[in-house]
Amino acid sequence: MRDQLAAWLSGGPLSQLLWRPWYDRVSLPLVTSLIFPLSRAWAAADAACADAEDYDRDPQAAFLKAVGGETRSEAPSAPTLALFARGRRSYLEAESALETALFARTAPDPAALAECAAVRDRRAVQYMAQRTLFGLQHLRERFPAVRFSIDAPDAVSEAQAARLAEPGTAFAIPPEPPRLRLSHAIEGESYRRFYLRADGPADASDQAPGPLRAVVLEPPGSEPPRGAVVLAHGICMEEDYWGGYSTLTHWLVRAGLAVVLPEGPWHGRRRPAGRCGGRYGGEVLVARGPAGLIGYFAAHVPEIGRLTAWARARWERPVGLVGVSLGALTGQLVLAHAGGWEAAARPDAALLVSPTDSVERTVFEGSLTQGMGATGALAFAGWTRERIEALAALYEPPRDAAPALDPARILVALGREDEVVPYATGLGRCDAWGIPPRNRFVRRQGHFALSLGLPSQPAPLERLAALLSE
Repeated sequence: MRDQLAAWLSGGPLSQLLWRPWYDRVSLPLVTSLIFPLSRAWAAADAACADAEDYDRDPQAAFLKAVGGETRSEAPSAPTLALFARGRRSYLEAESALETALFARTAPDPAALAECAAVRDRRAVQYMAQRTLFGLQHLRERFPAVRFSIDAPDAVSEAQAARLAEPGTAFAIPPEPPRLRLSHAIEGESYRRFYLRADGPADASDQAPGPLRAVVLEPPGSEPPRGAVVLAHGICMEEDYWGGYSTLTHWLVRAGLAVVLPEGPWHGRRRPAGRCGGRYGGEVLVARGPAGLIGYFAAHVPEIGRLTAWARARWERPVGLVGVSLGALTGQLVLAHAGGWEAAARPDAALLVSPTDSVERTVFEGSLTQGMGATGALAFAGWTRERIEALAALYEPPRDAAPALDPARILVALGREDEVVPYATGLGRCDAWGIPPRNRFVRRQGHFALSLGLPSQPAPLERLAALLSE
């Protein structure tokens, strides 16, 4: 049933109705006024239950402390938090069991490993879906979308002074990065799944995202893939936790490409969890203001280079980069700074979905940041457009520098109705880099419809696959 639904969404009649401008007009208010607030409550419950387990404290009081926003008089009921705690514990046990089996010294029985993964996947979906436990209370009290803790402008400028003084080395790949370990394979009908992790402490905080983690998908069968793609995801996207992978990921695998899905800093296994912070995936980026975005790119841009080199060594095939939304902003920094990396770390082709030539405009004019309350919170913390623009070298490509990749091998998809990353700023990125007109795929869609609808109008994907096959 899931595969049939994916087919309808990626190319069937349903896709022709869904991925139109109306989709963003409906989905954006739902994301900002319902999904993010319920995620905030979910993260507060996660912190409260962990706090109660470790210290035998009152989880209701801990929830009120963790949820953020204005002072609240009412916490979820004790039975609600107890139900949440059982689901959380069930997921953590399944996650630990899978992790142990994946990285065991000797390969486990394939059928047993597949069953272990299936149990973990089910429990992960159930755990994430516990956001719905707080729906009725949200209608009464309105949880905030984000628990803001914005770093002050002067503190950020002082902390980033050294990187601003030498922007050319700000995104250098470390000379001796932590070792990458590949798990045993989980065999499936549609793909072969692996997990990739770097050595290092697993705990994350608002300040540090923890070591690199990624999912690796290979096409089934014994033939090597025709190429590979590193896919940089959008904000709050956590494919490995929602019972399968996106139609975009499936399209790439069906096209014969291996796909590396890195979990971005503060997402998935790298989010500040439990009493370490109680954040939902991606919240830190918005919660800390410019410091969160700067920290994300500082960690993730070199990681994309490392994963590109790793994929090239594993499959001995060309490696492409696909960046969607936040991933497109990551990808454009990769393309801007990869010239200083070893050749193996540079992508052979790239597709950027909703890039921008002005992060400052995206922050102050984008409908997503406005809907989450970030614009007002930034102003309250003392951030102005000028203060944000002064740090542009840490989250935008240099104004007058060409990309490290031939523009003829860079593809861009833009939505004319995009109000999250304003369309004009994406067009500006195309012009600044001299992206050929035939490599610009402009559609009458909004931000979400553009990225979700790519497999139903796959011309950019087909062009990327062709570039990787040349």
